[in-house]
Amino acid sequence: MKVVALAILLPVVQSKQIFIFGLESSGTRYLSRTLAQSIQPTRWDGQHPACWTHNSSKIVHYSLPWGWICKSKFPLVAHDYDLCKTKPSHRFFANITTLLKSTKDSKAIIIVRGKRCRLSSVVKIHCRNATHAQLEHSFGAQLIRDALVAVPNQLLLVSFELLGAFHKYTWHKIYKFLGLKHQIDKLEKFKRPKCMTDPFLSTL
Repeated sequence: MKVVALAILLPVVQSKQIFIFGLESSGTRYLSRTLAQSIQPTRWDGQHPACWTHNSSKIVHYSLPWGWICKSKFPLVAHDYDLCKTKPSHRFFANITTLLKSTKDSKAIIIVRGKRCRLSSVVKIHCRNATHAQLEHSFGAQLIRDALVAVPNQLLLVSFELLGAFHKYTWHKIYKFLGLKHQIDKLEKFKRPKCMTDPFLSTL
């Protein structure tokens, strides 16, 4: 399938803008809402809308692929690679490298998850076609690899498995990277799913 670059409207830059990226079923929604709750108590679910703002802090959640955008927008190139077509709105893959290079003061957390468990969840919830789910996985994983090489100073890579096995340690790394004060003991409890791989196995 030919990949087409689209001009998609994504959020306007604000101070302390934090992006959360990850492949589908990697824990991006959990990470987004828990981070928001640690900044200011909120009922935001990490998904509707795709952004959360409090004073000068803004969290922007982009799963790969993703079908939601924020109310405040600006044109940015993303990738049209929606093989599964499971949502009424067209899904897209945000180009992490392009986005971060255009918002140089922003930072991003990328969360990854063991492929076997992640794809099992994707096929159950997001994309019934396992072949298409695998192709989308490969495409999104390459965008993550490219970003880790191109904009390493703006990124922190964490894993779903490390959040489960070493919860406080992983959140301490996240807060230190973002320069945020934290209350780790008050964070939302990590709910361990049935499928959980060894935290030290390769994920991409």
